[in-house]
Amino acid sequence: MSKHRKGSQALAYTLVELIIVLVVLSLGLGTLMTLMRQVSVNTSASHFLASAEGLAQEKIEETIAAGFSAAAVGSTAESSIANFSDFLRTTTITYTSASDLNGSAGGATNYKRVNVSVSSKSGSFPGTVEVVTLLTDA
Repeated sequence: MSKHRKGSQALAYTLVELIIVLVVLSLGLGTLMTLMRQVSVNTSASHFLASAEGLAQEKIEETIAAGFSAAAVGSTAESSIANFSDFLRTTTITYTSASDLNGSAGGATNYKRVNVSVSSKSGSFPGTVEVVTLLTDA
């Protein structure tokens, strides 16, 4: 027969209790890791959108600074942007009329619509960021 002390019995854990603790901890850690993955994906998408918007705005400002006459009607695509290798930036300039600023005019007018769209070249991020402005010769 073995004798038990009162204090030693309170400190002992059974194998079942340890397994239950491990299961609870693993479920908690699994949930935490899933949450961290989602936060990481959202952060990457936010960074992409902020960079794309900055690139589009930069091109808009360059076009405005060059002026109405320097803004050539047509479409240009830039697949090689310094420090932004995964981005594709397309600039489209069309004549538009005062009565329909979203549409295209049949010929030369005093208004040009500048549309800059930026997307992921590799397709790693879905969607496109577009920034639009109007230039006037008046």
